[in-house]
Amino acid sequence: MTVLPTDPNQVPVDKFTAAHFAVGALTCFLSIPFGYVAMGAVAFELIEDRLKRNNPGIFPVPTADSKNNALVDVGAVLVGWVTGEQIEILAGRKPRRPIR
Repeated sequence: MTVLPTDPNQVPVDKFTAAHFAVGALTCFLSIPFGYVAMGAVAFELIEDRLKRNNPGIFPVPTADSKNNALVDVGAVLVGWVTGEQIEILAGRKPRRPIR
């Protein structure tokens, strides 16, 4: 039997992964370009641990993220953005881009 760590920031997928996905979809719906969202997600993960140390009260779990957790957080944002774009294409609000 595997015992999971009690700190969600030490496992790759945690209870905040869905929130990262939702942020990605929301940024797509707000027409923020993918590249900016990618850079923002990476930048946030790079400064998040410092923010947690200096302002622990604004985070529900103020412990440092593992590298795997931070990587999955960025991936969830990007997958959320791509999913949001597909929803907009299917809804007819955005034209389908040609595959090159």
